[in-house]
Amino acid sequence: MTKKRTYYNLYVGLLEQDDKRLAELAKQEGKSKTELAREAVRFYLDNRERITSNQKDTLLIRTVKGCFERAIAILARQNVEIGTLYELAWQNHELTGDEERFIAVVNNVKQRLRKKLVDDERQIADGMKKKITDKAS
Repeated sequence: MTKKRTYYNLYVGLLEQDDKRLAELAKQEGKSKTELAREAVRFYLDNRERITSNQKDTLLIRTVKGCFERAIAILARQNVEIGTLYELAWQNHELTGDEERFIAVVNNVKQRLRKKLVDDERQIADGMKKKITDKAS
C-alpha cells in the first residue's frame, strides 16, 4: 500500500500572459498547471545552488574578460610607441650614420618601455585581483 502524500497549499499570483503560457504548456504535456508549478519549484530548489554559482561565474568571466581586453589595449599602445621610437632612432641613424648610437638609443628605449610595461602589468594585476575579490564575495 502506497503512503498518501500530504500537500501544503501555496498561492502564487501570475500575470495573465504567464498564466496563459502555463495553461498551454500544461495542455501540451497533459498535466495540470499545479503539477507543472510543483515540478518548477522542485527544479528550482534542486538547482538553485548551481544556478547562483553560474551567475557568479558569468560575472567573474565578464570581469576577467574586461581586464584582459584592457591589457591587450595597453600592449597595443606600447607596440605603437615602440614602433614610433624605433623609427625615430632609425631615421637618426640614417642621418648620422652612427650605428653604435642607434643601438644605444634602441636599448635605452627598450629599457624604458620594459619599466613602463612592468608598471602597467602591476596595475592590471592589482585591478584584476580587486575586481575578482569583490565579485567573488
